[in-house]
Amino acid sequence: VGSGKDYRRFVVIPRDSEASARAVEISKIQMALMWDRFRQKMQQDPAFEQQGKAFAKRLEMIAEHGLPISNAPYYIVVAERKGIPPAEAQSLAHCLQNMWLKATALGLGFQLISATAEMSGNKDFCELLGIPFGKFGLDGCLIGYQDQQPAPIDRPRLVDVLTWLS
Repeated sequence: VGSGKDYRRFVVIPRDSEASARAVEISKIQMALMWDRFRQKMQQDPAFEQQGKAFAKRLEMIAEHGLPISNAPYYIVVAERKGIPPAEAQSLAHCLQNMWLKATALGLGFQLISATAEMSGNKDFCELLGIPFGKFGLDGCLIGYQDQQPAPIDRPRLVDVLTWLS
């Protein structure tokens, strides 16, 4: 946790802005590097390849097209100062959960952009956001009015995932 009021920041990037275009370009470069490292690890380890196929596909897509931030009016990046113990990821998760709940209550669409977390190690991206490089963890989301209702998600029954201990 940072001192005083400098522990969390919010950056709103409107669709079709210069900042949005720059974020997409920076993310293409960052994700291409990640995709290359991930692909090498998959080639060396068949078990890793089997487990990582879905993630590899997403990485490759982002490396080719950049962050999918043109799908909504606003891309919001939340930055949490790194501290000891390192709890920025948990703090960001709680913050985004609250944003998700509020967006839903207001009838807005909300989509996590988890690749944002990977961008915290990119100096150009941090510079774009106006935050000191290496000092903050990141996460992000898209917020806006939905064009269409998303398809229902097939979730397991509660009885299949819940264990009561006595």
